[in-house]
Parts: sequence; C-alpha cells; structure tokens
Amino acid sequence: MKITHESSVTREQIDHLGHMNVRFYGVNAREGTLALLAGLGRSAADTRLVDVYTRHFTEQTQGAALEVRTAVLDASPSRITLYHELHNVETDVIAATFVHGLDPTSQLFEHDIVDGLQADAIAIPAHGAPRSISLDADLLGPAPSLDEATSRGLMVRLPREIGADECDSSGTHLDACLSSMSWLGLRSDGQASEPTLLDGPNGEKMGFAAMENRLVVNRRVRLGDSIQTFEAVVKIADKATHRVQWVYDLDRRDLLHTQESVSVAFDTISRRAMSIPASMRAHDEKRLAPEYLPVPA
Repeated sequence: MKITHESSVTREQIDHLGHMNVRFYGVNAREGTLALLAGLGRSAADTRLVDVYTRHFTEQTQGAALEVRTAVLDASPSRITLYHELHNVETDVIAATFVHGLDPTSQLFEHDIVDGLQADAIAIPAHGAPRSISLDADLLGPAPSLDEATSRGLMVRLPREIGADECDSSGTHLDACLSSMSWLGLRSDGQASEPTLLDGPNGEKMGFAAMENRLVVNRRVRLGDSIQTFEAVVKIADKATHRVQWVYDLDRRDLLHTQESVSVAFDTISRRAMSIPASMRAHDEKRLAPEYLPVPA
C-alpha cells in the first residue's frame, strides 16, 4: 500500500462527541483517492464516487497525525475500486478503512491504466473487511418509491434545496458532501438538527458514533435541486442501531442515493460504547422496518 495523503486533526474537526467527526475521516480518504487519480493523469472532474464504504475502528482526537495508505482492489474501463486505510502515525493503529468505487464521468479509463492497476491489485485484508454491512447488497433496487416512503411516514428531514456550499463553481454537487447530504436541513418535526449530547440513565453524556457506513449513488444532484431524506430503522441491538436512508429528488421524484449505516451508543465520559437507553430503544422500535434491511446479492 502507498501513502497517498498526510494530515493532522485540527480543533475545527472535533465534534460534540469529543473526537474527529466522521466527515473528516471521509475527507482524508477522498484526498487519497484524488492523489491516486492524479498519478494516473485524471482529476476529480473526470470521475465520480458512486459507491463509498467506511468502517471506523478508533477515535482520533485533536493533534493526531494521520496518513492514508491506498491500494487498488479492482479496475475496469468503467469502474476503479480502491481500498484505503487511515492510520494514526504515532501509534500505527488503524482509524478507519474505506472502499471507494469510482466511475468515469465521460471518457472510460484507458486500457493501459486499467492493466497497470490490475497488476497491482490486492484483496481486502481480513482486518479491513466489512463487519455488518455487505459490499454486495443492492441498496438501490429494494428502495421504496417516494410515495411509499411518504405514506409510511419515514421522512426524517423537511424538504430543502441543495446549497452553493455543497457544490463547485459549476453547480455540480461535491463528492465531499455526499455523506452529509441526507443530514442537513431541519428535522421532520421542524427542529434544527444540530448534534447535541444526551443525558443517559446513569449520568452518561451520550451520543451515537458511526461504526460502518455505505452509500450508493443512483444519480447526482445539482445546485438548487429540491430533495428530502427518509429513513427506516432495520435492526436494533443492545448497543447499536442499523438504519437505511434514502434521498429523493422531489421534482423528478426519483431516488438519488441510499445510505446504510450502523451506529453505536457512545458514553463520552467513559469513552466507551453503552447500552441504548430504554426510552430511545422504544422510540426506534416504533419505527422498526426490518423488511428494508439490505441483503447480499
């Protein structure tokens, strides 16, 4: 694996849970992808992320020095699949692993590029393999229609428009904003969606920390498009919840992307996972819809 990016955790990257926000794990991995593309003579404008998997291992705090190590999993003229590991330089402990599937925006990847990448391709290491989310599951086909999601009351955000801060100068939605697109805007009850710590039953100050996430893109949005996010809780464990989100274009009424995630209840005082409080579990159980759980193809 080649080192493709180096960085350090800044104060601005720390979230309400006291560690680097999941968004910046993804930013590091995306920089690794861009560095590899640059070595191939390609740029961000030449490709689009269409399948993004992340598995989190260890939290990273302010000042931590990080590096991205990258390898190729597979390559064809129409898809390049990369594997990244984000390491803490001082401890050499893995912070997260990623699988990025990239499609060309217009011109297919040249055969000499594909042949060179295939020659260096590796298999996903056992320590980086997915745990609860399958890379083979079809996240788009089983999605409900917009009408079905609406009639079942699965909305978790009010309708909103894609803003300029999510797009480049041409109005094209940025890859770096893909994972956060479904969380922006007001909640379905009209309240702001600012993350806050919650009081646990035994004095904990808690929130939910992402453990695994996979996002598959059906179609990209542009500046000004009107979207809405819907969600189903598909599985609940003692300490973790498994959810699926769908983002729809409200004008064209088609699915934009599906995001599957597993999050763990996290006590910020002990810095450990904790059992989901009964009141929170009861709230999610009312919204439980296991029929939407993605299954491997």
